[in-house]
Amino acid sequence: MATIFNIIIIFFMIYYTFVFSDLAFKTKRVTLQDKNKKLDKMRKIPVKTLEQQKKFIDMKYPKVKWKFTWKWLLKILIMLLIAFGLYRGYSLLLTYLKVQFNLWQVVLIVILFPLLVNLVLRLFHLEKDDLTVYFR
Repeated sequence: MATIFNIIIIFFMIYYTFVFSDLAFKTKRVTLQDKNKKLDKMRKIPVKTLEQQKKFIDMKYPKVKWKFTWKWLLKILIMLLIAFGLYRGYSLLLTYLKVQFNLWQVVLIVILFPLLVNLVLRLFHLEKDDLTVYFR
């Protein structure tokens, strides 16, 4: 029986499994690198015009028109099945290793791990938003 703290860590591991699997595809990785390089270039402009501000916001938060398709629904179902399989796998792994997390360990992992991952990803211009955004 997994404790609530183990379940939080398992969900956290599932999320980062999906993040790293997305970065494994070259097209997604190159697209993210280009976007981050352009955003960094625009951030260096001290005073932006209204057009530059709009361009920055559109680049950072692209507007996606959502349209229902059966392909989209199938993709969601497959992702849910993969997530369920990862949940079972990680749960069995933690049970096999007899790992029981405490609250203070979960808090440390949930706060520090994303910061460390982003520091490494920043070297390759693959970072995503995290707590360090508020310190800029």
